[in-house]
Amino acid sequence: MTSANATSAVFKGAKLCRADLTSAQLNKADFHKADLSDSTLHSAKGSETSFIEACLIRAKLSESSLPLADFTKSDLSGASLNKADLTASIFMSAVLSGTIFESCNLSKACLSTSVAVKASFSGANMTESNWAKSDLSFSNLSFCCLASAHCPEADFSGANATGASFNKCNMSNAKAIGTIFQQTDFSAAILSGTNFTRSDLSSAVFLGASFDRVNFSESNLAKANLNKCKLSSGTIFDNASLVETNLSECDLAQLSFAKVATLSKSVFTKANMNRGDQIYLHNTKLTIHHPSADFSGANLIQAVLSQSSLIKAKFCEANCTGNEAMFLVGC
Repeated sequence: MTSANATSAVFKGAKLCRADLTSAQLNKADFHKADLSDSTLHSAKGSETSFIEACLIRAKLSESSLPLADFTKSDLSGASLNKADLTASIFMSAVLSGTIFESCNLSKACLSTSVAVKASFSGANMTESNWAKSDLSFSNLSFCCLASAHCPEADFSGANATGASFNKCNMSNAKAIGTIFQQTDFSAAILSGTNFTRSDLSSAVFLGASFDRVNFSESNLAKANLNKCKLSSGTIFDNASLVETNLSECDLAQLSFAKVATLSKSVFTKANMNRGDQIYLHNTKLTIHHPSADFSGANLIQAVLSQSSLIKAKFCEANCTGNEAMFLVGC
């Protein structure tokens, strides 16, 4: 059936295992509950094609053009969709375990409640896609684009999202435990209730992101950029590493850095802080403009607070070793 014209054809429940539909015309074709396992649909073309509840295990759909296709509840385990155009397609509750979507177009696609464990989306365009309550654990999301995507309650645990873009992405209550987010862009993202426990967020960018009850416990935020972010009192940094992290112009007034592993060489220029309980600020540069900042019990060994406004600030039981003159330098 190579290059076949199957426009508006009906294959409901058909047994098409290992069928060759290379370059076929599938506009509005109906494969509802059809068995297309191990079939070849390379370079197939069609709009509004229906694959609802179809079996597409190990099917080859690379370089196909199937915008507005419906894969609801279909099984695409191990299927290959490299460089496919799946704009605004539907994959609700689909099984996508081990499926390859590398460099494909999934913009505005709906993949809510889908299971995409160990799937690969490297380099894929998923702008404005919907991943609500989907399982993307251990998937490859490196250098993909999830800008303005809708991902509340999605599971990214164990995934590799190096260099990916989550710009303006809604990750409310998403789970990302032990996930790699090196050099990932979270600018203007909604991170309400997001769990980043034990994740690698080194050199990640959070410019203008919205934080509320975010859990960064045991995460690596080395060289991450949180410039101008507002971190709520529920944000947790227990045992996190913030080496050379940029927290300049952040609103940290409601935040405690108790139990932080290290804030060595982090930048807090013009940050708004009122608590410093047990902060470890070894060799950290701070420019604080919060007259009542509380650093009681903080470890401020060799910390530099030059040009800070610290009127009425509290340093009770703080360790200021090496800082004999720090309060005389522009404070």
